[in-house]
Amino acid sequence: MKEQLIAILKQAVQKAAHRGRWEDIGDFTPEIERPKERAHGDFACNVALVLAKRVKRPPREIAELIEECLEDERGLIAASEIAGAGFINLTLTEDAWQRALA
Repeated sequence: MKEQLIAILKQAVQKAAHRGRWEDIGDFTPEIERPKERAHGDFACNVALVLAKRVKRPPREIAELIEECLEDERGLIAASEIAGAGFINLTLTEDAWQRALA
């Protein structure tokens, strides 16, 4: 499941780069991790913070554009939320968890 989320985020980053007219960011793979606090969702991604220096934009602005570009055709993501300076928190659907456990 983690690989599927990374693929969704990677596609969103590429679309956001195109929309935001950022310099070529190359082959960039977002990293996700489990947050320490359950209130922060099931997974958290700091891709906007990492890209901020490269594209010379505020991380929160980058995170907002990436979030707008999220396309979840697999039905994994129930909700996404931008937190703090630019973390993208993802909460998975109940169905996604059931499929992962099966």
